[in-house]
Amino acid sequence: DALQHLEEALRLLPSDRATIHELSQYYERLEQFEKLDILYNRWLEIAEAEESPSLLLRQAQIQEKKLNNLEKAEISYVKAFQVASDRSPYLLALLQYYIRLQAWDKLDLQLSHLAQSLPLEEQAKLYAEKGAQLLVIPEQKHKVLKAYQQAVACDPENLDYLLPAISLLREEENYEALASHLETVANKALTLKK
Repeated sequence: DALQHLEEALRLLPSDRATIHELSQYYERLEQFEKLDILYNRWLEIAEAEESPSLLLRQAQIQEKKLNNLEKAEISYVKAFQVASDRSPYLLALLQYYIRLQAWDKLDLQLSHLAQSLPLEEQAKLYAEKGAQLLVIPEQKHKVLKAYQQAVACDPENLDYLLPAISLLREEENYEALASHLETVANKALTLKK
């Protein structure tokens, strides 16, 4: 049987990428997700740096949706974000994970923790993406403005963060903060005009 041959090949050549890849496909097809999770651990040990984020993301999805091991899934989602050079898709996956669980406090704590190690520009992206994701969840709307304001605090002249913040401040009738943001936009426009 092909599966037994692949498992034997892996025992003989424990770091053979082709065997690991093929075996992972078999395990997935046969819905042997525990074995697949263990295989991903081995794969990650030999993975090139650029393939690690996508492997971690796939492992996190299996841990969450197939094994219902939310603790391990959270760790894998976070690691995927941390090791990625282009963090955007991994941030989105992490945010959506917390949203699916409605784990609002964990979302806030984890993003605050992750932001500490990032440059300001990336912190701003992180908070803006949080705001964009929470915007569609009515009971979390109060956190949307805060997220955009955190993005503006990190990158004060970025219109992608200022304009949503302005719109939300207008809705809340927070005119003092609105005036400050509008002044920043006006100054930015004058600078661009020169």
